[in-house]
Amino acid sequence: MKLTVAFSAHNDPTRKGNAPRFLRLMSCFAGGVFLSTCLLDLLPEVQAGFTKVFEDSRIQIDYPIAELVIIIGFLLVLTVEQTVLSCEEKHRLPSTNVMNMPLLDIDSSDDESVDNRNTEFSARLRSFALLIALSLHSLFEGLAVGLRNESTGVVRLFTAVAIHKCILAFSLGLKMVQSKLSRCTILGSCLCFAVTSPLGVGLGIVFDAVLSDFTSVAVTAILQAIATGTLFYITFLEVLTNEINAFGDRFWKTLCVTIGVVSMASLVIISE
Repeated sequence: MKLTVAFSAHNDPTRKGNAPRFLRLMSCFAGGVFLSTCLLDLLPEVQAGFTKVFEDSRIQIDYPIAELVIIIGFLLVLTVEQTVLSCEEKHRLPSTNVMNMPLLDIDSSDDESVDNRNTEFSARLRSFALLIALSLHSLFEGLAVGLRNESTGVVRLFTAVAIHKCILAFSLGLKMVQSKLSRCTILGSCLCFAVTSPLGVGLGIVFDAVLSDFTSVAVTAILQAIATGTLFYITFLEVLTNEINAFGDRFWKTLCVTIGVVSMASLVIISE
């Protein structure tokens, strides 16, 4: 019997991954964009939204409710991913008692193939979670534009949102390509992300005419917090972890993450 020893990409210094070097560096840039978006853009918006809800309802509470809802969003993606992967493993792995198998009959290539399939499936699942999170964020940005009444504020906010959305669209498309999704799936995802801001503008105009300020702010704050937790999960457990721990280009990867953070930090200053 043949005993095959498999090494992961993190342990094999001669393997640099399937993606070209440029894509890996751009993925680090995307990680910096997502990191800055989480901490400098989404988190302050969520905190401000919940603060306004509590002020309007005249509720005084010291407990960090906004942060708790963000954690719920984080755990939601974690639970869904681990549940699906657990079902995949039970379906694909043979129901054999490993303890009763001879040592020489173990072929680790089977385990490697299962791990590779689970890794690819996990990457695709996280890509869709990223799409949902960024689409919700884009929807809420459109809502902010639609709820503005003064023309000067609308033009300034629209310009900031457009620039911000371009960088996020590039980062989202990059992660979709790296997840080895089909071309039709990538195009459909990009189209879905593209229409969210115009849809948000239309909903903002409708909400301004129909719903009360309290209801719209409360719903927006809750959904924005869940989206923030989702983006936190994708940023730290998918993008930055995989790319930073991969072999080689340590300086350039760090530089790309820094450039991504600085880019989004600059846009936050412009949009203020």
